[in-house]
Amino acid sequence: MISKSQIFTKDNVLDSVIQVFGFDKKADKFIMAELIKSSQAIEICSTWFTSNKTGETLIINPDKALQNLNLNLNLLVLLYKLPHMKTR
Repeated sequence: MISKSQIFTKDNVLDSVIQVFGFDKKADKFIMAELIKSSQAIEICSTWFTSNKTGETLIINPDKALQNLNLNLNLLVLLYKLPHMKTR
């Protein structure tokens, strides 16, 4: 799949993003490459669900890895909320 989006303020487009992603059935994860117009790097992400409402995303940004030799790995813990879901 391909996703195109823009980051903007009221009157100004700040940046554009193109995401190419798919599902790796063997690994049971979504794999994504993100192209940000303002960056020369391609950000690579891997996302997986940890429950019905939560997931984690591992982000590798090679652009920042040049400044930081541990590859600037970021792990995000996500909570997915849909309008019909009741929260506790």
